[in-house]
Amino acid sequence: MDLSKIEAGKMELQPVDFDLGALLRSLDAIFRQPAEQKGLRLIVETLGHWPVWVHGDQGKLRQVLINLLGNALKFTDHGDVRLRVVPGESSGRYRFEVIDHGPGLSADLHARVFETYRQSVEGAQQGGTGLGLAISRKLLEFMGSRLALKSQPDWGSNFHFELQLPPVEGALTTEARNDERPQRLAAGQTVRALVVDALGVNRDILRQMLVEVGCRVKTASCLDQAIDHVTRQSPDIIFLDARLPGLDGIEGTDLFRRHSQVPFKLVCYSAAAFTHEWQKFRAAGFDAFLPKPLGYEQIRECLAALLPVRFESATTGLEEPGQIPAATAQALRDAAEIGDFAEIRQRLDELGDTGQKSLTQRLRACADRFDTSGLQLALSRALVVETMELAS
Repeated sequence: MDLSKIEAGKMELQPVDFDLGALLRSLDAIFRQPAEQKGLRLIVETLGHWPVWVHGDQGKLRQVLINLLGNALKFTDHGDVRLRVVPGESSGRYRFEVIDHGPGLSADLHARVFETYRQSVEGAQQGGTGLGLAISRKLLEFMGSRLALKSQPDWGSNFHFELQLPPVEGALTTEARNDERPQRLAAGQTVRALVVDALGVNRDILRQMLVEVGCRVKTASCLDQAIDHVTRQSPDIIFLDARLPGLDGIEGTDLFRRHSQVPFKLVCYSAAAFTHEWQKFRAAGFDAFLPKPLGYEQIRECLAALLPVRFESATTGLEEPGQIPAATAQALRDAAEIGDFAEIRQRLDELGDTGQKSLTQRLRACADRFDTSGLQLALSRALVVETMELAS
């Protein structure tokens, strides 16, 4: 769909004011657990502790980075996967790099990997579609940039591009302020979700995103596991990868319906989001069909359309931040940046509730759901308050 829109001249840029640092931290939160489960070290260089407000198409940039990081994790079996963002020499220009220690590519494959449906042998074995890199390059060209590659066999790959993101001047828009964190399910609401995907990286990324918006999530790697979960857990909504082995249209959906004790919604997601694909799955009994890569907005819209739920800003309740010592706040931010939740909980235990009960409760809630971006936001506000008071 993205390729078709670009080629038909129907895609439009949707620039907004957004915190580039928060975007990078959200990617860290999404990919950290999948990386750790493969025994990899994920390194996200986050431009420091303070917000970096820029103006640009956040959605398309995020889609490109998700594609590149997803590929890096998929094809890397040892070592590091790194997302590096470096400010350029001119104001508002940034260089983005996604570096892995995967199998690498010979020189004759460098140009071919960006062709639509073109896959390496490793890509076919990993269940890819050959669309991710093609879409990423097209999106960047649409934004005035170009996706390039440095790679060689047994060395790894470095996908990189430069993008102009002008700094935000003056007051931030309400839209930008509300976009600091993904909206979450309103207080008191619960959604039990099941994610079914044969690929562990894809499965864990979607699981983490659903957790971020407030869902309780179980995962399965095959139909048998999924049916067992349906029988025992009675999920409210099930997300299935369209390429799941054994998923055979109406017959597959009937299996779920027969084993569930309560009604549920069935969502199919796929990188090949063509009209005939959606018609096939709708005829098979699916309630929705989502194109990859999935984003928070897609997930919220899907949940709101299919279930009786509503969302509220994740920044609710942060308008009157508490105060904690600057050194402690900085230590907490450093721990949040590398996902060291043991250190975070130890620091919070040392603080107790004296004098900053409201803030520490919010920080504990973020730590309990492994919400690194929420921790960073709350701690930024605490540091700002203390700095202002010292200055006065």
